Amino acid sequence: MSRKPRVVILGGGFAGMAAARALQGVARRGDASVEVWDRSPESVMLPALPDYAAGFVSRAPLTGSIRSRLPNSVGWRLETARVVHLDDRLIATDSGPVAYDALVIATGSASRAAHAQWKSGSSYPLASLEEAERLRVDFPRYLEQTEAPHLLFSGGGYTAVELACALRKHVCMARGKACRITVVDRQPEILPFLSVRHRQRLTRH
Repeated sequence: MSRKPRVVILGGGFAGMAAARALQGVARRGDASVEVWDRSPESVMLPALPDYAAGFVSRAPLTGSIRSRLPNSVGWRLETARVVHLDDRLIATDSGPVAYDALVIATGSASRAAHAQWKSGSSYPLASLEEAERLRVDFPRYLEQTEAPHLLFSGGGYTAVELACALRKHVCMARGKACRITVVDRQPEILPFLSVRHRQRLTRH
């Protein structure tokens, strides 16, 4: 009896879930085994991190079990992929190498601030719930301790724009405190992928 092809999906976020749903029919028919790997048992609603950092939403609705959201025909593995050997089709894990036939890499992106010279403790990446929690706690303290608060955002994408608006509305304005906000980006305008009308509206706001 021939072995079923093994499809491994790395990452249980939006992209990983979409891949799992797209391949559930393949798994259900028995044409291949399909499994999702993630180093965390829970997925996080990343687009809501700016609202959470600003204290606008609570933590509970932002997290959920990856296993419970997967189609029944798709497997689940709590695992960290240390190294992927594409030529050999092997994934190095803490428990040993795992062979695969097809691989979907859906691990998301990571901020790169290697060239920035930040004052220790003053930079706040926003790619995880833990980072949002740190900002949620520290920013109100900063407002209380600073006469002329100033926020500098590196990047003019959705995360920076939404976080700037959320902190201004739900933290600064709620406390009656003015805060200077600067967005720095290599592009001449924020959110360059939007239509001109929507981009101008957001820029004015």
